[in-house]
Amino acid sequence: MDQIIIIFIAGFLSLVIGCVIGYYVRQSIAKQRAGSLEAKLQKKVLQVKEETTELIKKSEAKASDIIEKAQKDTDERRREFLKAQQVLLDREKLLETKVETFDKKETELQDKTEKLKSTKDELDKLRTEAEIKLEKVASLSREDAKKELLTLVEIDSQKDILERIKKMEESGKDTLDIKRQKY
Repeated sequence: MDQIIIIFIAGFLSLVIGCVIGYYVRQSIAKQRAGSLEAKLQKKVLQVKEETTELIKKSEAKASDIIEKAQKDTDERRREFLKAQQVLLDREKLLETKVETFDKKETELQDKTEKLKSTKDELDKLRTEAEIKLEKVASLSREDAKKELLTLVEIDSQKDILERIKKMEESGKDTLDIKRQKY
């Protein structure tokens, strides 16, 4: 019976020692697996960080491209606007110049018309003086002197004066008509 107890104690001790050794082996394997799992997690974290960094870089590049394109579009529109504005300013300036030229020509035409009237008045005055002189010199009646003077003046100058007046009026009317049609 002693032997059974010794076998029983030896078996019990073997069981306890086996449990203790099994426990430590199990702990060792668990630590190795935990280290392996931790390494996998760290690797996964690094991979996610790299992917995130890559996505951020791509997003920044894309945003930069969009901003650059928008800036180019804005600059192009600004250039087109300034060009259109310059065209309008040039047209306005041209129109102002034409209006000034038109006003100037109209004033010149009025001045020429006044000069023609003045010249006509002077011619009438000279004709009257010539009639008086002819009456005195030729002892002609006033009517005869008048007829003689009218004949001389009309032959020499009336054609020229009338032609000038007509030309100036036609030129002025044509110029005014052309300008009015333009505006």
